[in-house]
Amino acid sequence: MTQISTSVDGQEMLQEIVRLIVEKYQRQQKEQLQKQKQKEEEGCKPLKRPYDPWHARLQDLVQFQIEHRHCLVPYRYPKNQALACWVKKQRYAYKQYLKQQQEILTSGTSSISTSMEEKRIKILDELGFVWDSHQAKWEQMFRELLGYRKNHGDCDVPAKYPPNKPLGLWVTRQRITRREAGTNMSHTVAKRIVMLESIGFMW
Repeated sequence: MTQISTSVDGQEMLQEIVRLIVEKYQRQQKEQLQKQKQKEEEGCKPLKRPYDPWHARLQDLVQFQIEHRHCLVPYRYPKNQALACWVKKQRYAYKQYLKQQQEILTSGTSSISTSMEEKRIKILDELGFVWDSHQAKWEQMFRELLGYRKNHGDCDVPAKYPPNKPLGLWVTRQRITRREAGTNMSHTVAKRIVMLESIGFMW
């Protein structure tokens, strides 16, 4: 997601963006409800407005985005654990959706069921939803390594680095991952190695 300024103007712009996204979703829900109402009236049945838990959690995510300027909700988030669980479920549902679409593409049908749908994917994408939290975390640590390099002139972060203990552990883990991967490394590992070596990382 494009980095937005932390100034007052930047925050107001972000709030306007997420407001438009939510309004768009609410408009779609209203249209769906109106269609349902019309069907109910034609059948002379009473209409009950359905509770939409997905939309309720989306509102929570919007609030999180406004407060933190990103959608990377921690796995453990005491302030709103329901949101953390919901975010995890969206990632799983998205993986199932991709598998489902692949099966449909290859065989014309699929036995995989998922709550994820194209409309929801688009809404979450517009909000800056993080589908791969592991990759997002790796990129965050890579940026912190760039900051270390800028201040120290190299990437030789000590394993035990008091100013930033997670960075020291992360750097050590990258060396272990490369050593264990050997010559049969995955595309992701190979890509990360190229990124690290491009900034002078020493193995």
